Amino acid sequence: MINEFHEQIDFLDLRGQSNSNTAIFKGVLNLMVLQEPLDWQTGRVPNAAEIQSHHIVPKTWLSHVEADASALLDSVINRTLITSETSRVFVRDRMPNEYLEELLEENDRADLLHILETHCISQEALEVLLRDPFSVEDFEAFLTIRSQTIKEHLRNLLDSYPDTREETSSVKNVELLDRRIEQVELSLRNLIFEKLKGKYDLLPNHTKVALEPRLLGEEKRNPSVTKAQLKSLDFALCFADLRDIERIIKSKQQWLYFERIFRNKQELANQFTQVINLRNAKRHSRPIDAYTRAAGEAGTIWFEKVLKLDANV
Repeated sequence: MINEFHEQIDFLDLRGQSNSNTAIFKGVLNLMVLQEPLDWQTGRVPNAAEIQSHHIVPKTWLSHVEADASALLDSVINRTLITSETSRVFVRDRMPNEYLEELLEENDRADLLHILETHCISQEALEVLLRDPFSVEDFEAFLTIRSQTIKEHLRNLLDSYPDTREETSSVKNVELLDRRIEQVELSLRNLIFEKLKGKYDLLPNHTKVALEPRLLGEEKRNPSVTKAQLKSLDFALCFADLRDIERIIKSKQQWLYFERIFRNKQELANQFTQVINLRNAKRHSRPIDAYTRAAGEAGTIWFEKVLKLDANV
């Protein structure tokens, strides 16, 4: 079946998939779920209850396009998964060349590209979406590019399948590696606390937005939590995941505190991604293929050297 799929994938029509009840439509969205698409505003993986399917190019563009193009606005290629709040409050019915340009002004280009790649939106696709004015030809180009990207991700997913069966025999090694990653995470939290001099107010605004619902949820769950703790940096960092930690270190305002330690933002981003991919696979009980494990261990070793940690935890 896998070999047959490889032979037929180039002929798979994704453009015409606009019925959300079809297997192909659901399959493409589930592919994105497996990639844990990062929310455009917060840069974190949302809870399942928060996400919804959203049009990348809005349906309000209908009045400006030809009938043939308008029929493709509901295509699964023009859909992605973001939080309902981001959809309602930030994106709304605006064109990509408006809301993506705004995201570029607030984030480093590399950071935004990383977020968009979890949605199967490549750098080439981003350049097309930013065009102003945005024409029917641009929309067609975007559909073609994203269709190719989605198919590439499908191929990669299937190619990794045999390896995942073999990797299940390495549970003990993965458990040890997971403990080493936890040590890296705790050390990074301590480093942030030290460099920001324990001041909650020095956290980037996007991190405060991401952490706020988690802190409020803990306040409701745990009556011993005080108001002072909610504005305490060390307490807040307990609710920050590795992606939050990455965004704190790489933020435009705070990078000056960490540049001498990590030196290169892109290299830092690559190492975070490798470690996070392994951590997420482990925590969500997903099969771990050989590449994910090897890359995750390499990233862990990199952090251990930079942070001067003992790998024998």
